[in-house]
Amino acid sequence: MDVIGNVSEQLVSMRAEISAQKTKQAELTGELKSLYKQLKDEYGVDSIEAAEILLVEYTEQELELEMQLKDCMEKLEMVLYGD
Repeated sequence: MDVIGNVSEQLVSMRAEISAQKTKQAELTGELKSLYKQLKDEYGVDSIEAAEILLVEYTEQELELEMQLKDCMEKLEMVLYGD
């Protein structure tokens, strides 16, 4: 009887753990859907791959703008302070 009781307790415990994991999975699935919606709404992309490509493009644009800003600052310094 102890063996049966022990197995029964283990099954109840396992059932509770499975239920908790299903709940957690549902929550994470909801969060993932929310993040995909945010990607679509804010950046117009439908996938992680598209977001990665967009990130590369934004990074390249940022570097280009930094170079332009540096060039403008150097020109401004020349105008203000001479050679």
